[in-house]
Amino acid sequence: MTRSIPIHVPGGFEKYIFDLAFGLTAIGHEVHIITKHLPRKRARDEVSLLNGVQIHYVGPRSPLFWYSFSFFIEMGKKLAQLQNEHPFDIIHSNNLAAFSMYLVRPKGAWPPLVSTAHGTSISEFRTHPKTIFQKIKRSIRFIPVIPPEYVTFLRSEKIVCINRRVQKLVEEMNPKFGKKCTVVNNGIDPSLFHPNEQGSSVTKHTTTILFTGTLSHSKGVPRLYQAFKKIAQKYPALHLRLVGGGPLYETLALQVHSDRLQDRVKLDGPVNPANMAEIYRQADIFVLPTESQEGLSFSILEALASGLAVIVSDACHMEQIFTKYHAGLTFKAGDTGMLAGLLEKLLSDPLSMQKFGEAGRALVLQKYRKEIMIKSVEQVYQTILQN
Repeated sequence: MTRSIPIHVPGGFEKYIFDLAFGLTAIGHEVHIITKHLPRKRARDEVSLLNGVQIHYVGPRSPLFWYSFSFFIEMGKKLAQLQNEHPFDIIHSNNLAAFSMYLVRPKGAWPPLVSTAHGTSISEFRTHPKTIFQKIKRSIRFIPVIPPEYVTFLRSEKIVCINRRVQKLVEEMNPKFGKKCTVVNNGIDPSLFHPNEQGSSVTKHTTTILFTGTLSHSKGVPRLYQAFKKIAQKYPALHLRLVGGGPLYETLALQVHSDRLQDRVKLDGPVNPANMAEIYRQADIFVLPTESQEGLSFSILEALASGLAVIVSDACHMEQIFTKYHAGLTFKAGDTGMLAGLLEKLLSDPLSMQKFGEAGRALVLQKYRKEIMIKSVEQVYQTILQN
C-alpha cells in the first residue's frame, strides 16, 4: 500500500515501491499494489498490470492532496475486497497507507502488517521550518507533535527502516517500537549504474558537477549554483549540470542567462529515468546539497555506484558511512562557502577524486545492492509467517 508510485512522480520513495514489487514478483511471489488515482488529465497513464505486478487505484483524482479521508476509506475497502476474494499472506504499508486498516474491516482478520519507515515525513515534520507540524508546535508548545506514522507502527508486526538513523527516529516515538525494527538499506542495480570505463568527463579537458532531483530551495540547488559561481572563474573547464524539474527551473534558467554561463551550466529539466545511468557516467562530481532531511537518497547510491566523487550536505546523514569507508565528503547544509571549498579540494587533486569514486562503488557493492534489499525484505516476511 502506498500513496504514489513512479507513474505519479519519479521520486526515490516511488522507486523503492517498484523495485521491491518487481523484485519480489521475479522470485515467485504474487504482488498487488494499492495506490492513489492519477489526476483526471493523466488518467490514461494508469496501468493495471506491470511486470507481473497488479496495480489498483483508489481515492479522488484531485492533484492537490496525496492523503484524504476518502482515499483512506477507498483504500481500506479495496484492501478488504481483495482480502476477501483472495487472502494475502502479508500487507506491506509505506508511510500512512495502513491507516486505512483502522477504518475498514474484512470478513475475517487482517493478515500481518509490515511497515517501511522511509524517514521522509518523520524527519520533515521535525526539521522543515515550513511544515504545518512545526507551525502547530511553535504555536502550542506544550502539545507534543506525534508523527503521523505512529498509528501504523502500533499495528505493525515489523517496521523496516531504510537506515540506522531512521530506526533511531522510530524508536524515539515509542521505545517499544525498537523490538519491531529491522534495518534494510535501500539498494540499486550496480550493473546498470557503473563507471564509464572510457573516462567520465564529457571531454577529457572538462570536469562536470552533477545534481539530480527537484530544483527547489529545500534541495539546496541555489546554494550549489552559488558555490559553482564562486569557483567558476578559477576553473574555466568546470561545468555544472542540473537534471530535473521543479519550482526553481525557470528562475535558475534566467539567472544562468543573466550571469552569461549558458555554455557552462546545463539545465536538462525532467528526463526519462532510463537515461539516468548514462547521465551519471558523463559526470565527475555529484553534489546533493539538500537542506531538508533525507532518508537514504537513491541518487547518492546511483552516483556512488557510477564511480563519481560525491559531496552531500549533513542533512543526508551520510557522515559516518563516508568516514568509515572513505567514500565521500559532507558539508553543513546551507554553507555555500564550505561546499565551494570541498569542490576546490577535489578539483585540485584529481587522484583524490578517483579514489573517492572507487571507494564509493565498492561501498555500494558491499551494502547497497538491490538484490540484497529484496532478499532481506523477503526474509522479514518469512520470519513473520513462520512465527
